[in-house]
Amino acid sequence: MRMRKKQFRIGHLAAALGVDDFVIRFWEKEFKLSTQRSQGGQRFYTCDDLERFKNIQELLHKKGFTIAGAKQALHHPDPVLYHQSKSRTNENLLQQCLLLKKKLLTLRDML
Repeated sequence: MRMRKKQFRIGHLAAALGVDDFVIRFWEKEFKLSTQRSQGGQRFYTCDDLERFKNIQELLHKKGFTIAGAKQALHHPDPVLYHQSKSRTNENLLQQCLLLKKKLLTLRDML
């Protein structure tokens, strides 16, 4: 049985996610993530870090969140419920817009 590496460098993390190194550094800065560093300042990542970056990547690239939206979702106690509540809010806004459009068209026809 082969054991998984417990720590790896930025290049390995970026390759596992299919992104460039600078994307990892950008996400670290934007999401205020702290990573382990060697005495020489090299970043080292754990499997937990990899999962955290996978979550960020999924929110940004697959679910279409903005950076601000992804930050909110990650800090919400249950990101799935957060996403569902956002979807419901968007549906409600759409319904309100359609109703407003209908009322405006009625007003236009009256003029």
